[in-house]
Amino acid sequence: MSGDIWITRQLRWPVNDSLYHWVLDFLIDRTVDAETLADLEEIRDENLGVVVVEDFPTPVRNTMVAAIRDELVPDAEKRLPGEDWAEYRDALRELAGLASADAAIEAPTSDGTF
Repeated sequence: MSGDIWITRQLRWPVNDSLYHWVLDFLIDRTVDAETLADLEEIRDENLGVVVVEDFPTPVRNTMVAAIRDELVPDAEKRLPGEDWAEYRDALRELAGLASADAAIEAPTSDGTF
């Protein structure tokens, strides 16, 4: 199985199921907006296999992109240290790079949640 995280419809990250769910859980853990949380949980619970970040409201979208860009890899480095997880972290770096490539990013909320 696999899943996709789409920063935009042009910036897509197709990946194995494990990495997809890692990122989906990462986003769920940082979500405070009830509607966004419900949407992400539905994606997870119904195993829909794709998160289209650009479909979320602009403030939520911008904060999600910033979290992927700035927090995803450091979180993985803390939780998955060592050489055994190097390829996993490298794959997450690819997604963070796509988030960095998204020129439509605005400033996230001050506390890093969405």
